[in-house]
Amino acid sequence: MTIFAITQQWLDIKYNENAILKIKNLLQTYWKEGAHACQTYSNFQSHPQIKVWRDCFTSLGVPVKKYASSVESLLKRAVKQSEPRSINPLVDLYNAMCARYISPFGAFDIDDLSKDIPLELRFTKSSDTFIALDENESNPVEENEVAYSVGSQVVTRHINWKQSKYGLVKEKTNNIIFMSEILSSIPQNVLEQMIVDLVQLIKDLFHVEYRIHILDASHSSIQY
Repeated sequence: MTIFAITQQWLDIKYNENAILKIKNLLQTYWKEGAHACQTYSNFQSHPQIKVWRDCFTSLGVPVKKYASSVESLLKRAVKQSEPRSINPLVDLYNAMCARYISPFGAFDIDDLSKDIPLELRFTKSSDTFIALDENESNPVEENEVAYSVGSQVVTRHINWKQSKYGLVKEKTNNIIFMSEILSSIPQNVLEQMIVDLVQLIKDLFHVEYRIHILDASHSSIQY
């Protein structure tokens, strides 16, 4: 698996109405495109780029009826709901990219993570904990889940199934890591075009500094 990441220092986009409007329009457009692409199959789970994640989860012993990848969850909503729900500009942007490329896409608030501990994708340990979006306290996670973690704090369970409150992207987030996991069965040109498109959007909308990271088995962590 290859992970594409962009770290960025953002301007405050809260009052940039032009950027916010453009992102909403992008989300609406790509939402419909993603739904249409899935509807060409007998069911949306049969789309190759969704099925490959179901196969990945199954190979890890993760029951797909209980745990769905983020891309499957988003495209399921797109197929059922004609209009997307806007959350905030940054989340709307990565959801738009997810819908367009039918590939997992997410982000973390860098300022909410530890500055001294790397963000890693690894198997969970008995000492790891996770705080869900609808909870106020951290709880233990099962061992041997594949998860993004910072120290003993899990920030996303089952690769991209569920994100924690820790590192959550908010409307006032200024420093961010965008993440997308690319499985080996997905064409390389998907990753390449995704990078081109996101970088161009960043330049056009925000005029901010950014760094691109490609992570794989030989480069498995980011020190931000």
